Amino acid sequence: MFIFSFENKKYPLKFLFIMICMSIIATIFSFIFNIDWRIRRTAEFNGQKYSTSAENIGEIKELIGHFGINISDKPPKIENIRIPMKFSPVYQKYNSLQYDIGMDLEKYKGENCLKYTFDIDENFVLDIIVYNGHFIGGDISEKDFNGIIKSIGS
Repeated sequence: MFIFSFENKKYPLKFLFIMICMSIIATIFSFIFNIDWRIRRTAEFNGQKYSTSAENIGEIKELIGHFGINISDKPPKIENIRIPMKFSPVYQKYNSLQYDIGMDLEKYKGENCLKYTFDIDENFVLDIIVYNGHFIGGDISEKDFNGIIKSIGS
């Protein structure tokens, strides 16, 4: 029986072979089922867990409800955006707002996303960022952007 050594521990080649096969199988399943390990399927806000699923407007409205935000019945504006590959100081500050709701846009650098903009009232809008059908961030800002932007969780 062949034995290999790693940091003074001895393992049979059979063990190494099994570990490599399991890694290959996990990789194949990830590609077949299109699993993106960066996406959080659930998150927590104010001690309550919620699903990050945002496949349609109904799920997005349910998600918004966890933050206690009331939106108008007007359909949202939807646009394609790209998370920058390199965060400027402004984007770094924007990303720090995401920490309040347990999110981090760092993992999505360079990715194409959808941004849903909902009216809250005559002065403010709610932006929700969705990647592959899951909520990854958002903010509340003034319609006539005068520099006021805040976390969804505040």
